[in-house]
Amino acid sequence: MAGADDTPGGAWLPGEVLAELGRHAVQLLDSEDPEDRVPVGAAPAAGFGPPPAAYGPATPPWQGRSPLEAGPAAARPSPYATPPPAAIPVIPSPYAPPPARRAKGLATALNVLLILFVVPVLFDFTVLATVYGELGGQPGSSSPRGIDDFRALQVTGFVAEGLSLLVLLAAATVWACWFHRMRQNAESFAPGRVRYRPGLAAGSWFIPVVNLFLPKQIANDIWTATTGRPAGAGRWLMHTWWWLWVAHLATELSAYQSWDERKTAAGARETVLNALSGDVVAVVSTVFAVLFVSRLTRLQGDRVAGGGGVAGAR
Repeated sequence: MAGADDTPGGAWLPGEVLAELGRHAVQLLDSEDPEDRVPVGAAPAAGFGPPPAAYGPATPPWQGRSPLEAGPAAARPSPYATPPPAAIPVIPSPYAPPPARRAKGLATALNVLLILFVVPVLFDFTVLATVYGELGGQPGSSSPRGIDDFRALQVTGFVAEGLSLLVLLAAATVWACWFHRMRQNAESFAPGRVRYRPGLAAGSWFIPVVNLFLPKQIANDIWTATTGRPAGAGRWLMHTWWWLWVAHLATELSAYQSWDERKTAAGARETVLNALSGDVVAVVSTVFAVLFVSRLTRLQGDRVAGGGGVAGAR
């Protein structure tokens, strides 16, 4: 059994087997040639594989092949394709601003109350002027109770102040309603352009410290939304009314003591003089408030009549 097969480093298979393996290797190389590759769905060469009927129907050239062999992605449908989005129905917002409405009735009631407020203020001014004249004839260190008709002037002044306070409270209530309506109309004219919520348009007037700046910011937005102009358009009237109102509020807060409570006539005269100046400021600020209310109400009424709101007049 010794021979070439037993030689170290020599072939260990018989020659016939090596020849047969060589022929099969050549056939395998020929089958991997791209030019001789059998297309998918076509019948294989004779002598190789099952008969053509076993392959079934023809399949697309990319099916069953790797992505590199299948060609560009645009040539075949993607299993991850997203269908076109369906149309989304438009649902109206429940927070849409209400349609703009005229406020002529509220403005008329408010102006009447403001004019009525001036009446007791003028009456109080007359009483204070009389007291100031009486105190002028008294020594500065004397008691203010020594003037003539002290009791009558004291009661009369108290009645005048009480009446002005009652009318002022009624006017403030109607004012809050009117200003709230102006705020709603402005939202209809320019949605989303008015600062703060509608509730603050009415409530901020009664919040200490806040009422010194927040209502003015709302008023600026209301005027701009109504006129459509960020400047001009008679804004001087709004600014004048506002600063007069602030001055009126400051004089009212400073009048913490009445003239009949002072110990001396000199101190009583000083208190009366401050009260007289406060009454003058109150009358002037009320006049400009009436002008402001009338002007803004008319501007919004013209806007509503022209269909300038989101939904027009109702």
